[in-house]
Amino acid sequence: MTTRLSIIIPAYNEGHRLLGGLSQLLDGLSSDDTEILVIDDGSTDDTASVARRRLAAWPQHSVVSLPRNSGKGAAVRAGVVRARGDVIAFVDADMATDPRDLGSLVSTLEGSDIAVGSRTHDSSLVHERSSYRAAMTQTFGLVVNTLMHLPIGDTQCGFKAFRGPVAKLLFHGSRVDRY
Repeated sequence: MTTRLSIIIPAYNEGHRLLGGLSQLLDGLSSDDTEILVIDDGSTDDTASVARRRLAAWPQHSVVSLPRNSGKGAAVRAGVVRARGDVIAFVDADMATDPRDLGSLVSTLEGSDIAVGSRTHDSSLVHERSSYRAAMTQTFGLVVNTLMHLPIGDTQCGFKAFRGPVAKLLFHGSRVDRY
């Protein structure tokens, strides 16, 4: 079976909202060529069992439970190691970024190796975000852009896609486990 797209969902104690998030995600995908990997980052709730139940009928899926909470970086890296897709993407378990935008994110890779979603883009609709969190996101983005000279408005957005070989190379060299 050909795998065009691998979607990694790092999850820590997300059992209470993972069922809805996975349902929302799967609703717009083709099961013929899409792999779903839920990486349970040492959860103490039912995250892994919820994921296994919801993905049971999905042909290409894996639920991997890390032995202890190691952080989002470690969870995404564990997913990239296992991913088989020509394109590898990751999305946050809470689906804070609308999964219907995944097609747009992936299509950006026609002219690039990496696509980064943004909650600060003019057309982004962000719900349930405190003014404090919005200010912290903007401040952090400004600091990162100033120090790193990156043209990215929201480096922390959990909605990114990579050409498969590029993801494998980048995450092989990554060392930050936490945030």
